[in-house]
Amino acid sequence: MIRPARYVTETCHTCKREGWTRLKRNSLLTQEEWDYSPIVVKGLPAGFEPMTGLCGSSIGEAIQEAKDYCKEYKVPGVGFEFNGASVFVTASSDTDKLYRDWWQEVYHETPEESFKRR
Repeated sequence: MIRPARYVTETCHTCKREGWTRLKRNSLLTQEEWDYSPIVVKGLPAGFEPMTGLCGSSIGEAIQEAKDYCKEYKVPGVGFEFNGASVFVTASSDTDKLYRDWWQEVYHETPEESFKRR
């Protein structure tokens, strides 16, 4: 599935001009959008679509985009790898729980423990 480009009209962050329109960048790409090599996601459940994350995106953005994708395109779920950990998202997934589980798997501690040391 190749999704249509999305645009957002807002205030320019640099010059503060109203009505500035920019392309809204995706955090995840489908296999057709990636068009490079097969996307492999470890443990991908049957029926879930594999996606790949883009540089510069956050795990929170990626999870929300995956949920929105499931709702909009009526797919059972989406799977992607982010910083070495697999994430599986459905339209009804709990965003906070997925985020916390991902953080625990990648950093071996809770987000609070990580932020406390910063």
